[in-house]
Amino acid sequence: MDSIEDFKRSLDQKISAIPFNGSGSAAVLLLLIDKPELELIFTQRSKFVQNHKHQVSFPGGAAEPGDSNLFHTALRETCEEIHICSNPINYLGSLPTFKTHYGLDIYPFVASIQPQMVKDMEANDEVETIFTVPLAWLRSKRNWYLQDYQSSDGKVRKVIFYQLYQGYQIWGITATILHSFLGIA
Repeated sequence: MDSIEDFKRSLDQKISAIPFNGSGSAAVLLLLIDKPELELIFTQRSKFVQNHKHQVSFPGGAAEPGDSNLFHTALRETCEEIHICSNPINYLGSLPTFKTHYGLDIYPFVASIQPQMVKDMEANDEVETIFTVPLAWLRSKRNWYLQDYQSSDGKVRKVIFYQLYQGYQIWGITATILHSFLGIA
């Protein structure tokens, strides 16, 4: 059975410094709801965002010069996107960096919140919907598969897709990061 402490023991505890080298850095927050059956928070991007309209993602976004570190980037973006801000967030650790096919470095962080904080979640212009998925459902091998996908650079790659969960499709880099996370504990 998964627990917050199991994940905390398995994750890297360092917080990455922001490499402002022009290559592009972003941070996302895998936010667990700390209850007997752990759930993970996802967002569905709105039609107003520049890229990846209506796609499922973790709260997060691009690093900005005022961010003290990449975890701060993830916290700032989570606060902006779903109105869960730093005080009730329990840092658990980080995952390895992921590089997208278009050159963006994504730094994933993992944290937890208490169940009562869910009532404070609220979408903004960047986020159409906020929803949760039980970790047990995400772990089930029958709920994900690999599929060929032709990306914008014209290359065909094997991409992870999850079965629809309450009408939401988790796939691509979000599914890749999720899959890595689920493999750690």
